[in-house]
Amino acid sequence: MTVSKLSAITKTILQSQTPEEEVSAIKLLSDFFLTFRSNRIPQPSDQTEIVLNGGIALSFDHAADCLQDYYRTARFIKGVYLSIQELLLRFPGEKINILYAGCGPFATILLPVLPLFKTDQLQVTLIDIHPESVKFVKELFTTLHLLPFVDSISVQNAISYRYPSANLHLVISETMFHALLTEPQVAITRNLAPQLANGGIFIPEEVTVEAVISSFSNEPFLSNTSTPLLPVTPERTLIAQLFSLNKSSAQSSSFSNQEYRSAWYQIPVFQKSSPDICLFTHVKIFKTLELGLSESLITNPYCLVSILNLPSNARISFIYNFAELPSWSYQLAD
Repeated sequence: MTVSKLSAITKTILQSQTPEEEVSAIKLLSDFFLTFRSNRIPQPSDQTEIVLNGGIALSFDHAADCLQDYYRTARFIKGVYLSIQELLLRFPGEKINILYAGCGPFATILLPVLPLFKTDQLQVTLIDIHPESVKFVKELFTTLHLLPFVDSISVQNAISYRYPSANLHLVISETMFHALLTEPQVAITRNLAPQLANGGIFIPEEVTVEAVISSFSNEPFLSNTSTPLLPVTPERTLIAQLFSLNKSSAQSSSFSNQEYRSAWYQIPVFQKSSPDICLFTHVKIFKTLELGLSESLITNPYCLVSILNLPSNARISFIYNFAELPSWSYQLAD
């Protein structure tokens, strides 16, 4: 397995135009990475998740398996590549400093694009809280002769990590689940986004969560297949866009005290065709690259509550807490 083969696969990913082409290209990348993984001796800690104050850090195995989320992987790789191109224009003559927080064992959405750049253009810092992931990704960079791009690869907690320079141009952190549940995307963004240089880019650029009235059982839902299951097209009514997480909003008072609380909204009359209050997630990766509803495991719908279980004529406020394990709840008022 050579870096030239990796370059060819990456170009196929970047050139993919249709969802089918994206799936095909990421399967090539998966085969490439899994060849290295197959030579590794499994460790007892490979399935161990680490609970942090802000979310769960995925295990070695789970992080590696995220590669199989095809559209997500393809579009994040495209977004990272285009964001680096953009930063080279914004900061002419400067070496672009990149921090990949939660890189996992493969550095999946950054490593493939590195051979398309010169070593004097980029300087990469990789961090992950799992020692086995850090060990494996170091070996991968060494085998592929990509270490000249690397400033450091280390075991770190991205929720509290401090980048050692004021010239941080790009942060990559894709550490999320649908509706921003469970994983520490918000806590990591709140820590790392303020460390960006002026004009720096955070990938993903924005994650939006909406409250929608729908029929959860009829919503499309991506499982471990390359296309979402589409039972029927349900009726949907938007209650509100709850919040958008980006490099600016992450520092706002909306997320103070490790909690977000929405305004109050009138609970609608129960209808059999749309009985549930669901949370929908939309991910803007970079510019026009995005993940819509159920195009990824991280944009699957989440059912918060059935309207049938709520009192009529009441009002509801949505609460997102990320002090420990990120979760959604709600509060009712007459």
